[in-house]
This record gives sequence, structure tokens and C-alpha cells, in this order.
Amino acid sequence: MLPEHELFLKHLQDRYQEDEQEIQQVKDLDEWILKNVVAHAAVSIHLLEYQLRLSPARIEGVKTQAAKYKINIRFLEPFGFEGIATDAHAWKKFISEQAGPSS
Repeated sequence: MLPEHELFLKHLQDRYQEDEQEIQQVKDLDEWILKNVVAHAAVSIHLLEYQLRLSPARIEGVKTQAAKYKINIRFLEPFGFEGIATDAHAWKKFISEQAGPSS
């Protein structure tokens, strides 16, 4: 078994190599791939925001049905909605800054 300092050094070297490989993968991406990835994320965020806007109406519909048929329902709220909104805003800003003529 290797001494602790050698294990730590090996871990740092492995981590450095992983980081270098990830950097090279990003450098190998072309503009079309990057735009495609960003557009895919934007569409996903848009669909999520659309679902969030529909939620209050859907909840009201369920509550109406619950009252009508005397059903007890408990709504659970997802954790971290603020993070979703923050990410959506950051992506919108990024995409608006990228908008322009593509060549």
C-alpha cells in the first residue's frame, strides 16, 4: 500500500488529467454543437416554466373535483423552485447575449 502522501499526490495527478480531458472535450466542440446544447436547455427550461404556469390551474381543478366528490388531497410542493427560476433567468440572459447572425 502506498504512503498517504503518495496516495494524495496520485489523486491530484488523476484529478488534473481528468480536468485536462474535460477542457479538451470542450475545445473540440464546434459552434453548431454548442448552439444545439444551449437551445436544448432553453427548450427544456421553457417547457418547465410552462408546466409551472399551468400548475395553479390544475391544482384548482383538482381541488374543485375533490370538493365535489369529498376527496381529501394533500399537495406536496417541490423543493428548490428558487433555483429553477434563477437558472432559467441565467439561461435566458446567456441566450439573449448569444443571439445574433449565425455564420
